[in-house]
Amino acid sequence: MKRHRLARYSVAVVILLTSCASVRTIPIVYTPAVARDAAGRHDYETAVQAIAAVMVEDLSLPRLDSVLMVYPHVGVYEMGLRMELDDRPNAADRSVAFAVASCGRRKVLADGRRLAELSWPNRVRTLAHEMIHLAQFELADWSCNAPPYWLMEGFAEWGALKVVDKLGLGNFATAVESSKKAVTAVRGAELPGLDRLYSEAQWAAAEETVGRSAVYSESLLAVDFLIGRKGLAAVKDYFASFKESGTGGDRFVAAFGDDGRTFAIEFMAYVKNRSL
Repeated sequence: MKRHRLARYSVAVVILLTSCASVRTIPIVYTPAVARDAAGRHDYETAVQAIAAVMVEDLSLPRLDSVLMVYPHVGVYEMGLRMELDDRPNAADRSVAFAVASCGRRKVLADGRRLAELSWPNRVRTLAHEMIHLAQFELADWSCNAPPYWLMEGFAEWGALKVVDKLGLGNFATAVESSKKAVTAVRGAELPGLDRLYSEAQWAAAEETVGRSAVYSESLLAVDFLIGRKGLAAVKDYFASFKESGTGGDRFVAAFGDDGRTFAIEFMAYVKNRSL
């Protein structure tokens, strides 16, 4: 009996190692003079270069020296999450998205098979979202201190939509309008305030209550509202402040001049007054 179990284990290890050999590792680096129209090709390496170009040249985000790891299927992807996400130990124990950024390892990990189910523009958007997370971590000197989830995820989505727009694969204004519809479709009493989108646990609970689309849409619109009032540079200063000690409230006031609670109230008034 023990020999049979050992044999089965050995076969599993061989299959796992074979699968790992097919993991693609793609450098994430900024290369000047990249042809942005090449982002339309169904090639991850070209897309990553084009995304990096927009991030640096249009959004003035830091140059990255990272990698994208594309796993062949979900089984190997989940194994990769457990190996790589030492800064997010529970990530592999729940349903994970198509891709995720690791601050501790300075990488983007992606499930290649699930990504392939998306349209090409949405694949580029997904990769851009995770690369912008890496830029957030870079701004904070890779301290891996987590900002409020609504701001971290909302900015990654805002930036990803800007990237897709600049690459000619989508329209930022149209995407924002879609987000407004997703938010207004949720009753005001059910829509979580930004103070209920602060931690990962709160974010997950909100997704269960109102749906993933509404939560991402609300955070995107909050960041768009924030940038419209305070500017993109202030948001980048806020992320950069996480390399230093201090409370979240102090950082928010220092970067934006208002405390987080005041901003959250103003944003919800903006939503409820149907200014959207």
